[in-house]
Amino acid sequence: MTEDKNETIRDLAKEIVDDIEAGRLSAEGLILKSTRLAMLTQIENFENWMNLEKYGFGGDDFAQKKMLATNRIIEPTTTTPFMTKPEKFHGSLDSIEKLRDSFKTQRQTRMNAVPFNQYEIAAFSVNISKLERIITTVRALIHHQATIIYNARTFTKLNSRLFESYQQTIDSLLEQFCSDVLAKIPAVYKRLNDGDAEAVSHALTSCRRMIDSFADAVYPPSAPIKGDNGQEILLDSSRTKNRINQYITEHCESNSRRKKLRQTLENLYDRVSTGVHNDVAVDEAKALFLETYILLGEIIGL
Repeated sequence: MTEDKNETIRDLAKEIVDDIEAGRLSAEGLILKSTRLAMLTQIENFENWMNLEKYGFGGDDFAQKKMLATNRIIEPTTTTPFMTKPEKFHGSLDSIEKLRDSFKTQRQTRMNAVPFNQYEIAAFSVNISKLERIITTVRALIHHQATIIYNARTFTKLNSRLFESYQQTIDSLLEQFCSDVLAKIPAVYKRLNDGDAEAVSHALTSCRRMIDSFADAVYPPSAPIKGDNGQEILLDSSRTKNRINQYITEHCESNSRRKKLRQTLENLYDRVSTGVHNDVAVDEAKALFLETYILLGEIIGL
């Protein structure tokens, strides 16, 4: 790959991340820009997914998996006895955003009407909530994918000596404070080099365990505490993200940096957890491993 193309991909990925965080793009604009990124990187699953978000979802296995991942399939629950089968949203992201906006307009009209019909308004609110959940999920997943691409392309540009110096710092901190995490790295590296589907699955599992071990080292399981908003924060052994976030809260003074670290942790941990048995390419698995390593290094460096 030429340096110019690498720079184009890196800059476009960064634009998408910034656009999502700033809420600058409509659904249509976001999907068009993300489709261009997918085509430039030639990540097949990413391209296929963006085509679904552009044109709508069919009934094949890949489309069904993506519908489930983007909250387009709502299963009946004990609290929805009127639902006899799953509710599915097959539309493109743009059509879903427009439908949500239409419902919002209709709800406002009903709220201004006389007589006031609370049941109609409540029905619109429920539907709006379902659609907004889809929109939010898709934006978060694209944000995560663009972040991975940006990080990967940035690494190709970094001077190797600079990275080696940073790596030595991270390794030193990890060895000092959580050697179990460092011990898992060779196994992940070997499995990723094997390159088959089973190896990728094992590597993602190891990444998740790295994060779990990191949480145990920097913030061992403890009793619940009260957060700044007065709500209880659970910190038992199963609350890996809560414990790492609490460590970040106690050691990071910058609000913007805390927000960035928490968002990265949320996206990364969910991906290495849910992605263990899903379709994850070797290149993405390698990027996830690098992102895990860099994130833990940054957090322990606090």
